[in-house]
Amino acid sequence: MKTIMIVDDTKTARLCLKFSLKLKGFHIIDSSNGKDALEKLDAIFPPSLIITDIHMPEMNGIEFIMCLRRNDAYRFTPIIVLSSDELKGKEALVKGANAYVLKSTNTFDEIMDCIQKLVGGNGTA
Repeated sequence: MKTIMIVDDTKTARLCLKFSLKLKGFHIIDSSNGKDALEKLDAIFPPSLIITDIHMPEMNGIEFIMCLRRNDAYRFTPIIVLSSDELKGKEALVKGANAYVLKSTNTFDEIMDCIQKLVGGNGTA
């Protein structure tokens, strides 16, 4: 089973993504900020994919991505950034994200398109 880590300080965003991705067969680990996510990653195997927000307390998404890319275990882990700010999304790509999705009404469909391209379509494949 493929594992996706969701990192977002907005509880409802995490819950919506978690619920929707579980229906697609993925195992989900979630975290409320980059610092907490790094601590959780120390205790598990690298996930198949990470979805992160940008604007979060403790450690924002850009800082989180930079920390991951400095660690050999996560250097090539696919990262999708969710952002309402296109400039921050582009900055995340420069810092090491593989894709960014602007938050909108079609966000989940776009996330699934990115997941399909980066790790395959469902969590059980």
